[in-house]
Amino acid sequence: MLHAIVLSTAMWLATPAPLEMPPLLPYQPPTQISEPSVSGQLGAELLRVFLSLGLVVGLIYLLSKVALPRMLRLSNQRNGRVLWVVERAQLDGKNSAVIIDVAGEGRFLVATGEKGVNLISRLGKQPDPTSEVE
Repeated sequence: MLHAIVLSTAMWLATPAPLEMPPLLPYQPPTQISEPSVSGQLGAELLRVFLSLGLVVGLIYLLSKVALPRMLRLSNQRNGRVLWVVERAQLDGKNSAVIIDVAGEGRFLVATGEKGVNLISRLGKQPDPTSEVE
């Protein structure tokens, strides 16, 4: 019995309600539309488009010169780490060359491979990437 009630309720909910048509409006003939002055509006529209384009290009330039270097400088912060891998170059399948920055000591070029890690040379102290450039 309960199954029949649930089924009939589900079918009642699933049937769409009849659509009501909006009332028809009486026919009105089209009114005379005057043609706008194209030359004056075209110049104003072109001026607005080029000013908007200049604004967008200027914002892109400003963001690339100001905001992007600041974001990159923030992403290069060490977060308390002492060792920092600056760059790694794979020489062959088992050997690679790595430039390592050691906080307070400078940069070192080391070779890694099957036989371990070998110091090739000390590259000297480099400026701190988190410091402000003047």
